Amino acid sequence: MNISEQNSEFSFWLEKVKEKNGRVFEILKESHPIMEKCIKNKKYRETAIAMESFIWHLGLIKNGLFDLCEQDNLYAAKIIYRSFIDHWLKAQYIFSRFSKEKNDDVGMEYMKFYSLNEDVKYGRSLQEITKILNKEISGEDIWDTLFNFKPELKEIGKKEIREKAHQFEYKNVINFLINKTTIGRSFVSGIIPEYSELSSFVHGGPNVINYLIKERKNRFNLYKGMIRFSFNMYVINAWMTYLILADIIEPKLKTYASNLYPEQLMIN
Repeated sequence: MNISEQNSEFSFWLEKVKEKNGRVFEILKESHPIMEKCIKNKKYRETAIAMESFIWHLGLIKNGLFDLCEQDNLYAAKIIYRSFIDHWLKAQYIFSRFSKEKNDDVGMEYMKFYSLNEDVKYGRSLQEITKILNKEISGEDIWDTLFNFKPELKEIGKKEIREKAHQFEYKNVINFLINKTTIGRSFVSGIIPEYSELSSFVHGGPNVINYLIKERKNRFNLYKGMIRFSFNMYVINAWMTYLILADIIEPKLKTYASNLYPEQLMIN
């Protein structure tokens, strides 16, 4: 099969995927008012917000991946695919902890401490820019600056904030999912090598050039693989999220969880 034939076959296959993708979107859209009730539940509010946000974030990244594959842009598709995996892993971590602990801890830690960690990284980047531009700096620890703006955080301290925030970073998430969950052993361990290889695309590594040359004729199969994984994992994540929220917060979501049952939606 020549490149033109491969492209035509891929386009036909992708249209079938988009049909299922549209069905999933309609289910999520219809169930949104009930998901809003979960978010308003004060006992589990932060975790419900985090879990719903990952459903929509994963969906947006997945749709972007579809577009890039359809445009025959392998380089950019690999970059956004890596981002999808990163988001998916965090979503699984939050889901897994929530299903075990049945409290709002993981959501509060994600929304509060991971956000603070990003603020600190941003503050440090500004300090580095200031140094590069040879401007005067106070030399103040960025954490002290943060505590000046939010004095209530002093009682928590840098060490605990870092520990709470670092749990959401790649290596710690992987370690948790593989050692403490079933999904880790069945899905996560298999994508670790590929995740590492995708680093060259994200960071502009020289290995990308040889890869693109080597896989040029096989790229439509690569597109199928990335789309298949992203769509199937997206559906599984939404399904599991609805199941656990139906069990702990809002039973009405069970109907929508049934409609999201992966075996009737997943693609081969």
